[in-house]
Amino acid sequence: VLVESGDVAKFNTLVSQILVKVQKKDRKSYLHGGHTYNYLNNGNLTFLCVTDKDFLARVSFDFLKKIESVYSNQSSTKFTSQFKELMETYSDPHKVDRVTRVKSKLDDVKGVMIDNIDKVMERGEALDTIEERTADLSNASMDFRRSSTTLRKVMWWKNVKLWIVLGVLLVVLLFVVVW
Repeated sequence: VLVESGDVAKFNTLVSQILVKVQKKDRKSYLHGGHTYNYLNNGNLTFLCVTDKDFLARVSFDFLKKIESVYSNQSSTKFTSQFKELMETYSDPHKVDRVTRVKSKLDDVKGVMIDNIDKVMERGEALDTIEERTADLSNASMDFRRSSTTLRKVMWWKNVKLWIVLGVLLVVLLFVVVW
């Protein structure tokens, strides 16, 4: 079964040479003329794709494994339509390769961090100034904690004094009422 997509005439000779060298249950890549020829053999069938030399081999072999899986589970007519869908999906590594997505996100985060560092430098805030501000803030928070603890103790004693005064007044009032 041969499923082709795109201009494949210029690759036919080299593909024929590669297919002769295929061994059972093997997977290899060949680089020739700015293209990479990746193949996967499962023992019965050989699946081959041609990509640009810069295309990730990992994504190519994932594509071939997916093609193998789909081909094993579908009839020939359904396979052709799914083949084109898979080619479109796998043509963008960001859609199917986790490593590529993570690297892309990492590059985005790196860019944001560089922008943030540039903004800090533009504002003229040196790391020493930020460290001093952090130390000042830490000292201020410790002072606040001490003063709030002192205030809490003062308020507690005022509350105790109030209860003592109310108790004495209640005793005096009871004493006056009883007499």
